[in-house]
Amino acid sequence: MTALLNKTLAFYHNLRSVASEIPTFMQGADAKMKAMAEVGTEAHAILAVIERAQVFALDQETDILLTSMARNAREDGVEGIFWNTPLPFDNIWLERGLPEGKRDAFIIERQGNMQSCTTVMAEGDFLAPALVTTVTRTDSRQMDYRKSRYSDFAAAYSPPGEAEKWSVLQAEQRDIIPFGILEAKMMASLMSHPGMIRASEPVPAATRQERRRAQREGRSLPAKTVSHITLGEYGKGQLLAMTDERRGEGQPRRSHWVRGHWMRNRAGGVSWRMPHMRGVGPLTPKERMVGSDPDTGLPDLGI
Repeated sequence: MTALLNKTLAFYHNLRSVASEIPTFMQGADAKMKAMAEVGTEAHAILAVIERAQVFALDQETDILLTSMARNAREDGVEGIFWNTPLPFDNIWLERGLPEGKRDAFIIERQGNMQSCTTVMAEGDFLAPALVTTVTRTDSRQMDYRKSRYSDFAAAYSPPGEAEKWSVLQAEQRDIIPFGILEAKMMASLMSHPGMIRASEPVPAATRQERRRAQREGRSLPAKTVSHITLGEYGKGQLLAMTDERRGEGQPRRSHWVRGHWMRNRAGGVSWRMPHMRGVGPLTPKERMVGSDPDTGLPDLGI
């Protein structure tokens, strides 16, 4: 199983288990116990979404492309063309590989005309669980931000000095989750264009070692599979074109990639114009250095 998925499931299973052992009379008499019981209810709901979710794992290059395209859509004012674009599944786990060994995942749920997105973040052994959630209508940009029960619990009952850490993590999550649903919709749309992004055949999310360990311990693992998402030839060209364009390295004569773009079609849906080559002569290979934005910690390729 992806390490982050495994860690998240274990975290929320433990929360639910601890909360289930709190006697009912204590929940009414003790504020901390009541808060913990509410955390357990929330953990149960999050587990239900994850266990139903289709699991996708983006490599770092693919995440940079989708994140950059999502940000550009907002900056260019064309994000609205995706409002009525349906999500590919009702429940999605969209995991991303980030610089410096970090990982995060968007947990997305659609119910009728409402959709929600939250995130978990990991660095080494540390897991930041879902602290804030966005809730939106499928046909609207307006977002309702809601703090999680765990966020309130951590702020109220963390050891001295740790409350600020949870506040910082909550702000980080609030910055990135607006892009979760948009990235998922873009990913689904680009899959229909050969050469943009590729989805591997689903493979078991749990490794053989994890399955054997669970069997020895008498545990059952969810029968989940994961599809790994990577860039195709045109996706790599799109990333290169966006990098050159932002850095002012356009080459009007030599061969170079011209980036594709989204547009609204006559039927009111979303169409994608493919990236393409322009110019003459061989394409000059370029080395791309991937780092992280010092302010957000997000991948940064200068796009």
